Amino acid sequence: MSSTEEANSPKNEECSTLGLPEASDPRAAARYDAESVTIRFGRIDDGDCTFHWSILWLYSDGQAALQGYVATDSSGDVWIVRGMALLDRNGVELYRIPQFNGPQMDMPDHNYAFNAYPLYYPSYLYPHIVNARMYHHC
Repeated sequence: MSSTEEANSPKNEECSTLGLPEASDPRAAARYDAESVTIRFGRIDDGDCTFHWSILWLYSDGQAALQGYVATDSSGDVWIVRGMALLDRNGVELYRIPQFNGPQMDMPDHNYAFNAYPLYYPSYLYPHIVNARMYHHC
């Protein structure tokens, strides 16, 4: 079963409660002239899996990154992002970043770091993107 989840920009404090490091901008250590925006997703459940504390970074040069944590109740699952739709202020899909996968989760009830970088989209869309919708499966 596939499902979708649109970002709702919550600030999840559960991450610090569990002692997990929060996601950080993968390009922060390097010097880049590109601007960036972040889009946060809340907790997303799909089958036996949960994706949480996730942040999508969009850079004005057409690169993007998705970070967060995934967990499962069973062994061998993989969180699959079938597409990341980039939306304008009216909710119209401007572009969809193609499929990318998270880590294979072999230990149940363990938080696995999910880091997808670099991802790409047409940079001319940057000023028009205000939200995102994740098409996912696990």
